[in-house]
Amino acid sequence: MSTVMLVRMTSTTRRIVTARLALGLALAPALPILLAPAAVAAPTHASHVIKVKDDGKTNKRHPSLHVGDSYVITYKECATCGYSWQVVKRANNAVIKGSSVAKGPSSGGNPPVVGGVGTRTYTFKAKGVGTTTVKLGYFGPGASKPARTVTIAFTVTKA
Repeated sequence: MSTVMLVRMTSTTRRIVTARLALGLALAPALPILLAPAAVAAPTHASHVIKVKDDGKTNKRHPSLHVGDSYVITYKECATCGYSWQVVKRANNAVIKGSSVAKGPSSGGNPPVVGGVGTRTYTFKAKGVGTTTVKLGYFGPGASKPARTVTIAFTVTKA
């Protein structure tokens, strides 16, 4: 059973309905284009963050990254004892951009006590395709040569 509704329209309502119907019919051929997803290139690779904690033994690392990825590595340091991690050889900034953040001693009192162990976190962001090397050194108080070095050889490819 079907129901038919009769609606009385004023002349204004009739004109509005007719105009909307005409517009709908005129746009019908363009609907697939209008409803298609925008022609915006979606990234083919989502950026990744690779987090590594130093094991105290690995002195050479070879991370492979895609442009946009980040490589984050954290080292323990005793800054209150005069020991700190420093960049000995910088990366090519066109390939890798680096930064570091020191965090105070995790042990000790308030104020921190001499000898409390803290951390230094290095973040390296892949900027462009290529290879580059960063060399970090762990320097003691007043030392001109590091007690330990770590070499990080980055390979960055297109995403």
